[in-house]
Amino acid sequence: MSKKKIKITIFHCTLIYTGGGERIVLGQLEELRKRGYETACFVPVIDRDKCYPDIIDKYCVGSLLPQLPSWFPFRHAVLLVATSLLMPVLALRFRDTDLFIGENQPGTWMAFVAAKVLGKPYLIYTCHPNKMLYPRRLSREQIWQNERDFYWLSVLFEPFKPILRLLDRWSFTGSRFPVLTNGFFIGREFGRIYKTAWTACPSGAPALPPRLIDKGKEKSGELILGDQKISKPYLLFVGRHEVWKRLDLAVRVMAKIKVKVPRASLVIPGPYTSHTYDLIKLAEKLGVNDRVLFIGEVDQGELAELYRNAHQFIFPSVKEDFGIVILEAMGNGLPVVAWKAGGPTDMVADGENGFLARPFEVDDFAAKAVKLLKNPRLRDKLGRKGWEKVRHEFSWKKHADILEKSIKEMLGRL
Repeated sequence: MSKKKIKITIFHCTLIYTGGGERIVLGQLEELRKRGYETACFVPVIDRDKCYPDIIDKYCVGSLLPQLPSWFPFRHAVLLVATSLLMPVLALRFRDTDLFIGENQPGTWMAFVAAKVLGKPYLIYTCHPNKMLYPRRLSREQIWQNERDFYWLSVLFEPFKPILRLLDRWSFTGSRFPVLTNGFFIGREFGRIYKTAWTACPSGAPALPPRLIDKGKEKSGELILGDQKISKPYLLFVGRHEVWKRLDLAVRVMAKIKVKVPRASLVIPGPYTSHTYDLIKLAEKLGVNDRVLFIGEVDQGELAELYRNAHQFIFPSVKEDFGIVILEAMGNGLPVVAWKAGGPTDMVADGENGFLARPFEVDDFAAKAVKLLKNPRLRDKLGRKGWEKVRHEFSWKKHADILEKSIKEMLGRL
């Protein structure tokens, strides 16, 4: 007689764009399934056309309520609030779940309520404290510029912050088990706010097979991507075009680099947002509009080609909690240039697998990128070290090992 599979339900905040938090939950579903768990993920809002559209159907993900049509006013905000309020009733459909995992609010709240209603255990995995309650010195406009539903929801929440922070704290501390955090930096931030135990469980990334790590490193020629021709060498940034990602600093860096290495360019894939047009204007003003290439949305195969053929990866965000794209770049043998601040310090060791520049000092950042452009041996050495770090310290297997250990310890207490 076969042993019954343990059933795990993950509640995540939303799946409405392609980002790091979304990639983590998909990675967890895949890794836990490999280990024999029956896994599924549910969210208040899902958009299969915008959240990893070419791979999301491989995973068992769904919504808790019927999705509203695109013309419905504030549909995302309405679904988030409705799901959170109705969770005591919605929880009843998960009677056969053995363990809940709550990821990022309101995912944590949903897991907390379901666990209390059904008398089941729950774990918490978080990439950051709730941005509506703890915005980390960023303005509401900066955080939610491209998500107007969430902007107005944060305005609506403002008078209720004291009670919402209390409910938020209850859900984060109610499992009486250390919260799993996406890295050490965010763990320290979490501990400072919630004054509770945490365990670092950094997200993972694939590392290219050894036989491929030295391929695609040509410093000349071009990459053909669909109908686009991208000249080498190029620096690469991957991420949403949001104000707080500080792509304006990346454009300013390229203005400095152009003086030293005129043929280098910066490639920025991703769907256009309102902020993209501001960045294009800035590039024109600084005279680097021919060196900063916004190439639009790419699929996962095209993204892999961009990584494999890039010269280096730059990460201009100064307020990043982690940065899974840094791991993806390192897994492709790319050295990384980032600021010595926030989540990147969990992954990038200055002078060992990349460089960490002094925060906001564009000249320092540009000088480090130029150093890699002008020193092929150094570039390859640092890239190889980064690849080794991902392979041994930041694999999806290691991430799943930490997660599974917590799952077994919690179920073992029952």
